[in-house]
Amino acid sequence: KINEAKDPAEIYEYLNNDKLADLIDELSECNGIDYQQLAHALYGHEEFKSINALNNAVEDEYDEQTEPSGDSGGNRSPSGSPSGPISFPSVSKPVVSDPVQDGSVKFTDMDGALWAVEAVNYLSSKSIINGKTSTTFDPNANVTRAEFIKMLIKAFGLEEEGLTCTFDDVPTNHWSYSVIASAYSKGIVSGISDKLFGTEDSITRQDMAVMAYRAAIAVGKIFGGTVKNFSDSDTISNYAADAVTALSGEEIINGLPDGTFRPFETATRAQAAKIIYMMIK
Repeated sequence: KINEAKDPAEIYEYLNNDKLADLIDELSECNGIDYQQLAHALYGHEEFKSINALNNAVEDEYDEQTEPSGDSGGNRSPSGSPSGPISFPSVSKPVVSDPVQDGSVKFTDMDGALWAVEAVNYLSSKSIINGKTSTTFDPNANVTRAEFIKMLIKAFGLEEEGLTCTFDDVPTNHWSYSVIASAYSKGIVSGISDKLFGTEDSITRQDMAVMAYRAAIAVGKIFGGTVKNFSDSDTISNYAADAVTALSGEEIINGLPDGTFRPFETATRAQAAKIIYMMIK
């Protein structure tokens, strides 16, 4: 609702009537925040990709309002809910420019994957993915199951501390433990067996689609569109069929130039970046 609001007054109305106020106060511990100023700040913000991003924006606004040199306003009743009629001046939502949207190559080894340059640059600028070095990305290298789920969970802002998982190949001191535990708790991933996640296994294209699809469902995305028919659709595993169908319908995945999907082929780093970028852009 906030992303689609036409003006600050509409956001203020959500805060007043849709119990978003209670959610913000609970998440941000920002009791007493001036909702008139908050509505302007949220309207002027770039599109929110997750509740965590929204929460951070609220906290930033709260910090600004409560700085000693500032005026905190206070257009709220003692109970903490917004009160009284309010009018807003005309405000134009800013166009947020992204320095990497022009397709300029940040990494020097992307010549063989120019179709993924925008995705790689964008995700790198958001610290969702990293290069192999400061100047190379290695786009055609395979991506492991652990690497992909880390990218995915970071992109959607779904990581939670304190969760557990019991895969033998994901010890508590492993760099991927928190993201795998977070994904497992939300039903985004399962292991390759009861005891193994397959941390270092290269991810297949169909498993990449399944994880991406489940992550999108976890944040409330609704799928539609026209399903793309691949010439090898009958080779896609049953557990992955719905994911491939949904993502192709949204043109998040388009298959390969020969019209195949190749579900058991391992995914590359460039392909992983592209699918995540298409999910969140």
